[in-house]
Amino acid sequence: MKTIIAAFALTFALAVYAYLPPVEERCGVKTDGSFRFVDWTIIPLPYSDGFSAEINLAAFGAAGRKVVSVDAVEPGDGAAAPSWSQAGDVLSVSCDAKSFAYRIRLGETRE
Repeated sequence: MKTIIAAFALTFALAVYAYLPPVEERCGVKTDGSFRFVDWTIIPLPYSDGFSAEINLAAFGAAGRKVVSVDAVEPGDGAAAPSWSQAGDVLSVSCDAKSFAYRIRLGETRE
């Protein structure tokens, strides 16, 4: 009986997993690093390495908005300015994690 219940539970879990969209579609962020994302501010976790991220603006209620800048907040020694670009509602940003944070400034809607 336990085997049948375990098999059913595994089948159910796999069926649910098959219908879930990828994580980046559910949370709006795809990255190869570690950071907090709060109030349009990227805050690298302590002792983390540089990272790249793709942030879907629409997932955070900013569909159609234009990114004006991505600015370093309290840059450390040897910190480089973040590089960024926007394609549609996706912001791509690369940071060296040598600054305390990186603030994303949004403008009005794109034309």
